[in-house]
Amino acid sequence: MKQIVKAILPKSVFNTLRRYYFKMRARRYLSYDINKWINHTLDDSLEKSIFHIITLYHMIEKGLTMPNRRLGFSYDVIRDLSAYLKKHILNYGDSHEQIAVAIRVLLEYRQLHIDNNFKLEDDINTLLEKLYEKYASYEPLSQIEMTKEEYFGSVNDSFEKFSKSRYSVRYFTGKEVDMDAIKKSISLAQSAPSACNRQSTRLKVVSDKTKVQLILDVQGGNRGFGHLVDKLIVVTTDMRAWRLEEMKAGYIDGGIYAMNLLYSLHHNKVAACALNSYFTPKSDRRMREIIDVPYYENFVMIIALGTIPERIMLTHSQRSKTDYTTTFY
Repeated sequence: MKQIVKAILPKSVFNTLRRYYFKMRARRYLSYDINKWINHTLDDSLEKSIFHIITLYHMIEKGLTMPNRRLGFSYDVIRDLSAYLKKHILNYGDSHEQIAVAIRVLLEYRQLHIDNNFKLEDDINTLLEKLYEKYASYEPLSQIEMTKEEYFGSVNDSFEKFSKSRYSVRYFTGKEVDMDAIKKSISLAQSAPSACNRQSTRLKVVSDKTKVQLILDVQGGNRGFGHLVDKLIVVTTDMRAWRLEEMKAGYIDGGIYAMNLLYSLHHNKVAACALNSYFTPKSDRRMREIIDVPYYENFVMIIALGTIPERIMLTHSQRSKTDYTTTFY
């Protein structure tokens, strides 16, 4: 039928109808996903509560490990986390492992300021002291501190040791990253699997300091360390590789490639931090202006690169147990 219609109609009319049909199918696919998202992202559940609490306590962890760390940071986050913890414990109890981690992060924050004789705002101090009184048996968490030699000490070990040794690093010196090490890492990352070997992932390596800072300003999730980032790798996917029903495949391929690249960078002793690229339409357009990314490419991730000093701090970033995240059938 398609061939008959194509033969009868003028090419311009056929292409207009084809585009209209394509848009109708796209709306149906997108509507299905949007409805799923709306129905489940707005619900109240134990899992949603845990996700939000992890997000908040990890913001505090990052503040605890920043270079040139300042005291009295993240008051609003402390207030939000305390409120969400109170609500969660009231509804679900405090038995979940991530609740214990959140409490210990807050206790670590409290202890840091006690050790430095820093007076917190009254309401923050009251929240933390009440928490301490209730959970006095909990040990404050300790973010990870190690030497540069220790951080890169397992890059040639077994995959188990190697993979567990890689962390997102935000503790940079501001010094230049060796471009040859980046090129070697990119070459090694090419082994990443790709659906039907289409290899739609594209990389933009940004060295220009002005562009680096403009991109980080748009990204917005690098406060406290972005000024020390030397280079960026912007990971995109070429949408032209995928059919309509495969529209998510580019993000999957790009994510797999990005993880392979992060491992490759670690193997070549380049410190890196994965940054999200969840852009609003305005931010998306601004990114394309800064580094001239065509509209047939979508942003997948930004990887910040830097050199590290002889001693660094890393976030604890507690991982959930596999029996919580895995279902066997």
